[in-house]
Amino acid sequence: MEALEAYSIINYLSDHIGHRCGYCGGRNTNYSHGMWAYLMTCDDYEDLINRGCRRSGHYVYKPTMDTTCCPCYSVKCLPMEFRLSKSHRKVLKSMTRFLRTGARRNFSPKEMGEAERADSRPEGVKPSRVPDASKESAEGAGSSAASSNLGGEKGGETSLGGDSPSEKTTQPKPMKQGKIPRPGEGIDPSKPPCKKAKQLRLEKKLAKQSQKAASGNATDPSNQLTVLKEKVNTSPQDEEMSEGSLVDPTMGRSTQQAGKTLREFVEEHNNPGPGDKHKLEIGIVRASPRSDPFNDTFEEGYALYKKYQTIIHGDPPKKCTQNQYTRFLVDSPLREAHLPGAPAHGFGTFHQHYRLDGKLIAVAVLDILPKSLSSVYFFYDPDYGFLSLGNYSALREIALTQEIHSSFSQMTQYYMGFYIHNCQKMKYKRHFPPSYLLCPVTYSWVPFEICAPKLDEKPYCRLDDTEKEEEQADYKKVQLYFRRTVMTYELYQPLSQMGEYYTAEVKEYAEVFGKECCEKLLLILQ
Repeated sequence: MEALEAYSIINYLSDHIGHRCGYCGGRNTNYSHGMWAYLMTCDDYEDLINRGCRRSGHYVYKPTMDTTCCPCYSVKCLPMEFRLSKSHRKVLKSMTRFLRTGARRNFSPKEMGEAERADSRPEGVKPSRVPDASKESAEGAGSSAASSNLGGEKGGETSLGGDSPSEKTTQPKPMKQGKIPRPGEGIDPSKPPCKKAKQLRLEKKLAKQSQKAASGNATDPSNQLTVLKEKVNTSPQDEEMSEGSLVDPTMGRSTQQAGKTLREFVEEHNNPGPGDKHKLEIGIVRASPRSDPFNDTFEEGYALYKKYQTIIHGDPPKKCTQNQYTRFLVDSPLREAHLPGAPAHGFGTFHQHYRLDGKLIAVAVLDILPKSLSSVYFFYDPDYGFLSLGNYSALREIALTQEIHSSFSQMTQYYMGFYIHNCQKMKYKRHFPPSYLLCPVTYSWVPFEICAPKLDEKPYCRLDDTEKEEEQADYKKVQLYFRRTVMTYELYQPLSQMGEYYTAEVKEYAEVFGKECCEKLLLILQ
C-alpha cells in the first residue's frame, strides 16, 4: 500500500440536473460539476481554484459556465500591488474614528450593499451521488450560501441602514421627470447639480488665474491654467481611482499621495492608544483539524453565525443547526501543512476572529494556502453593521496576505471567490485593483479592465484574446485509488469487471477538471 500523505482523495459527482439558482432565483437553471473531497492537499486545492473551482465544506464544485444561468467567474486580487481608493479609506477611517471616540458613521445603502461576501456553492446543487455521510452537508451548505447570494462570495454586508439590525433601508419613490420633489425626497431638476467644496475652490482659483493671465501678471500662466483645468474637469470617480496609486512591494507610501498605507491603518487599529474608547483584536484559530482555541470558542462562533443567518438572510432558526454550521464552515478536506519560512500557524482552514472589547463581532472563514489566501465565508453581528465589516474584513485579508508574504514570498494571491457581472452585490469586487477574472476557456487570468466590455455584451464569453488553447487531458492517465493501490485508469480497466462501465464518467471528469488536476488527484470510483 502506497503512502497517501501526499495525495488528495476524491469522488467525482456527475450531475446533469438543473437546480434553483441562488443568484437570480431561476428554477432548474443552475448547473455545475462537483467532487467530494475526502482529503486534499493545499497545493491541489490551489490548482482547482485556478481551474474555476470553489469549496463548501468537503464539496468542491465548478459551475458549468456555458450552461448555467449566471456564469460565475473566479476573481483574484494581487495584494502586493493593491492600492487604496477613497472608499477604502472611508471604511478604514470610520473604524479608526469609532475605536478612538466611539463615533459612528452612517454608510449609504450603496456602500453597505457593496460588501456581500459569501462564497459557497449555489443553492439547490444537490449531487445525486454525494456520499451518505456528507449528503446533509452538501445540501445545507448550498442553501446557506445561496441565501447570502454568494457574494468572497467570501456572507457579507447587505443594505443595512443604521446601527440596529431592525432598521431597514427604504428606497425613495421614483420622481416623475421634471417634477420638483418635496425637500429631502430627491434631486430638484430645476437646479444645477451639487458640487463638492473642493471642486468649487478649484473653479474659484481657476477664475483668479485666468484674470491674472489676461492682465499679464501671472508667472507661467499657461502651465498653471492647464493644471487647474485638468483638476476641475476630473470627475469624482476618476479622482477616486487615481487617488490611491500603485504601491511598491514593501507596502510603502505611494508616489502620488501621502495618505496612510493599508499597513499603517492596520497597525493603528492593532495598537490602541491610552484614551481610545474601544479595542479591536483580530486573531486566527485553526478550524480543521480543530485546535483547542477553536473548540473553546465554538459555541460563541455558532451563536454569532445563527444570529447572522436569521437576521441578515432570513433563515429560519431551525435550519441553522450546529451540524449544518459544522459541515458548512468548520469541516474541511484540506490537510494541515507546515513549510520552512511559513507562518507558525501553517496552512489549511482557519477562522479569523474579530473581537471588539472582548466580544466576538465577526468571523472570516479562510483557506490559507502556500501561494494564496482564499476567502470562504464571512459573517458578523448585525448590531455592528455600521462599521461596514464586509469591506473592512476584505481589506484586513489583503493586509494578512501582505503580512504572510513578508516572511514567505510565495504568498502573492488573494482569491475573492466568484464574480457575476450582472449581480449588483458583487460589484464591490471590482474595486480592489489590480483584479483579474479567470477565462473559462483557456484558464488564464485576465485583467478586469479587459473583461468588463466583453461581459457587458454577454454574460458568458471567452475572456482571453490570445491564441492560447488548453492542453487536453488523456482520460487513460487519470489517477485512481483501487484496492489500496494508486494506478491509472488505463491499468484499472483490465483489472476490474467494471472497467468499461466508468469510461464515459472518467472522460467527463478529465474534461471538466483538466490534465494537471486529473493526473494528481486520486479518484475513487463508486
